[in-house]
Parts: sequence; C-alpha cells; structure tokens
Amino acid sequence: MVVVGAVKPLSKHPRITLTFTRMACSGRISCEEKQIILDEHNRLRQLVALGQIHGQPGAANMMEMLWDDELADVAQKWADSCAETHDNYRNVRRFAVGQNIARTWTTRPPGPYDSEPNWRRQISGWFNEVQHYHTGYSKTTGHYTQLVWSDTFLIGCGYSFYYDPAKGYTKNYVCNYGPSDSTTVAIKSDTQQHSSLGQLKECNFIRCLCIFSAFLSR
Repeated sequence: MVVVGAVKPLSKHPRITLTFTRMACSGRISCEEKQIILDEHNRLRQLVALGQIHGQPGAANMMEMLWDDELADVAQKWADSCAETHDNYRNVRRFAVGQNIARTWTTRPPGPYDSEPNWRRQISGWFNEVQHYHTGYSKTTGHYTQLVWSDTFLIGCGYSFYYDPAKGYTKNYVCNYGPSDSTTVAIKSDTQQHSSLGQLKECNFIRCLCIFSAFLSR
C-alpha cells in the first residue's frame, strides 16, 4: 500500500502528473494474474481465428500472445498514476504500443479481497464490443480491435486500486499491446496474406494461433 502525498511527475512521463492527492494506491500483477491475462486473451483470439464468433471472419495468421515485462512496466506506471486517459508516452523503442484501459467504481468500503482485480471479467468486457464491430476502427469498438489485432503478440498489464474522493473505491486496469496498429486493420481474414510479420515459423492448427519465430528459440 502506497500513500500518495503531493503531486509529483512520473520518471518516464515527465509531463504527466498524478491525478489526485492524498489517496491510497495498491497494485502490481501477480504471476497468477499474468497467466490469467494471457490465457483469456489467447482463448478469445483463438475463437476469432477459428471463425467461431458470429459475424467475424476466421483468421489464418492470429498470433499467440506472450507476456512482455517492458510493456508491463510502462502499463503499471500508468496505472499507478491513476489517470483516466490513455498514456500518450506508452510507445517503446521496438515498436508502437496500443493500450486498453478501464476503471470500475464502488462507494462500498472494500472487504479483505475486494481490492483484487477481476481480469477475466474486464477482458471479456473489452471483447464484448464485438457485437458493435463491422469493419475497421471506431471508438465504440477500439478495445475489441486492439485485443484481437492479429499481428500483436506481446502484452503487459498494470493494475491499481485506490480511493477517489469524487467516485469512490476504484479498480484501474491498464494493458499495453505491441506491436500495434489496430487503428488501420483489426483482423486479417484467412483469405488474406500475412504481410508485416514475415517470420512466422510455426502455426498450431489445433489452437489456430501462430508463434513469432524469434521467440521459438528462447
């Protein structure tokens, strides 16, 4: 538990300051939560790849998601800032980074486990925007398109729990995705050729998810 006093800048975001003062924040992602995040993302991406989501085409080149510590570190710093907007400084040297954020609130004082995140519910909430998705990017489906963009294969997330005097007890979820360009194309169908990641070495056709070759030797 960290007690935040005076407003101060974050080291990696020199122009971003903490949103609130005198609030308590706690967070960080456990190993179990990392696995839940990966499993839920890959489960939903697999459904899209198999063409099992109504109204969505299958995908022949859907990448399997892997955890990335750098993305997680940046996401956690943003979660700790308790900001209610996207992080404009989230990109890393390797690639552009996409981001999904969400918050839930309650005025009821938390019990012993009420400060814990519910990642499955939150990720499902992002994915459920699929019911509004037709083609391309829109603000109403941006979480969904980021979650299932086929060329994205790295993810790192952060979480914080804090008290906001205006809204109550707040769960703050942040996930960073790379490489990302979900504003242009969300999903490549199985009739389209893979273009930007030409180093695919292995696709598991039982799971219908592909692995980027650079990670197979690790």
